[in-house]
Amino acid sequence: MKAWQMPSPAPGRSAPVLVASVGNGSLLFTGQLRAEFCAVAPLLRKLTDWLAQNAVPAERQADIEIAMAEALNNVVEHGGLRPRQKIEVLARVTGAGVRIAIIDRGRAYPKGTVPESASPNFAELPEGGFGWMLIHTLTQTLRYHRSAGTNILTLEFDRQ
Repeated sequence: MKAWQMPSPAPGRSAPVLVASVGNGSLLFTGQLRAEFCAVAPLLRKLTDWLAQNAVPAERQADIEIAMAEALNNVVEHGGLRPRQKIEVLARVTGAGVRIAIIDRGRAYPKGTVPESASPNFAELPEGGFGWMLIHTLTQTLRYHRSAGTNILTLEFDRQ
């Protein structure tokens, strides 16, 4: 379905968000952001608003927002993308849950898979290292696939 394809925005303009109904009653969200930290929060606001409009409970919205913030910031920080390169976000809400794909053309994930969810060493009070643990904890299913230079990270959440 063409709703999964995002047109490039005009220079200086934010990327459009496309929401479309599909035959099985689920809804689609597509968004696009530049590979810059400052672009993550505006996309997350649009995604969270869309989840609210589609009757995803507020507690679940918060979980999704946290996991998505961690995942998108990881792509920006570690993906090897230039700041003007795009990251696409595609989401679908169904009766059972929410499935979100993050698509980018950055570096492949180390070892071809998502990092483990090991807890950081709390005795050392690290500044970071909690992201993948949060993502693994908040998602029902987490999958990574790379094909033709494209990374696809899929996060699935229960609706309730």
